Amino acid sequence: MREVIKDYLRSDKELMELLGGQTDKFRRVYSVVSNMEEFPRLIVVELYSFPEGGADNEAILENGAYRITLYSKNKNYSEILKRIRKVLGNRFPDSVISVDSDGYEKDTKVYSKSLKIEIMM
Repeated sequence: MREVIKDYLRSDKELMELLGGQTDKFRRVYSVVSNMEEFPRLIVVELYSFPEGGADNEAILENGAYRITLYSKNKNYSEILKRIRKVLGNRFPDSVISVDSDGYEKDTKVYSKSLKIEIMM
């Protein structure tokens, strides 16, 4: 499911423009960061995932929670967060999306803001 979330975020042209207008739409949304100096960027992490219900030894539903963290060199990231909420809310209408945490790292001068999405499919 994490790959589905990442692919869905990457497919949104408006979000990619907000993240720097990369022509390579697969940059800026990661599981593992390849370039520590590239900002803003998103990291998608699975918090938990488990199948629920089932028939014939196959899961019918999947529950999961994922954290999407935005890292930026400035605090001007509200439009990016709004777009993420809209994109994921449209794709997963029964999901719960909430602000999970935010912070600032003094040594690297990087701001972070996390959203948590809980999905049942």
